[in-house]
Amino acid sequence: DFRPGGLFVYAMDFDQGARMWGRFVYHDIVAPERLVYTHGFSNAQGQAARSPFSENWPLEIHNVLTLTEQDGRTRLDLRSRPIDPTDAERETFRTMRGSMTEGSNGIFDRLAAYLAHD
Repeated sequence: DFRPGGLFVYAMDFDQGARMWGRFVYHDIVAPERLVYTHGFSNAQGQAARSPFSENWPLEIHNVLTLTEQDGRTRLDLRSRPIDPTDAERETFRTMRGSMTEGSNGIFDRLAAYLAHD
């Protein structure tokens, strides 16, 4: 439901048959410049839930994705921060930054490859 206030619920399936649910809640959509949303883990119905891998993972993350033109190409900046974290949640988020960056870069690399074949 891609609109301010809209909800997107997704599942990630793993080789061992495990499934994790997540959700995005869209807050601000300014095409083609900016997308503001929160994300976190959820149950299958889209209700916020704790991370299955860490009790100290923040319940929700605030994200601002900005797109700008730079030398005929699109620059994408993604800024994320936990919402109202405890000290332990803040520290877990900080220590996972490298892993999050690697995961996001992988997704954007796959998008670039897909768009290159279009």
